[in-house]
Amino acid sequence: MKELSEIEKNWILSLDLEQKTMLMESMLKEGQVGYYMQFTKVLLDAPLGNGGVSTDYIKKIFDKIINNENSKSNEKTKQS
Repeated sequence: MKELSEIEKNWILSLDLEQKTMLMESMLKEGQVGYYMQFTKVLLDAPLGNGGVSTDYIKKIFDKIINNENSKSNEKTKQS
């Protein structure tokens, strides 16, 4: 996976929080872990005032999606 250009990083940082959240959730749900890691690195490296996002917020999104996916997996196992 290639490193993001400054233009790509600036685009990510220009998104509003709702768009960033939707992208993070989508990447996790679709199993795009590499893209998710690259995306969140940009958000974590940037100051909050410049489009960055806090570690706690990213963790909440991660936990929400992973716990939801694990619940779905457990329900499928119980039904089998």
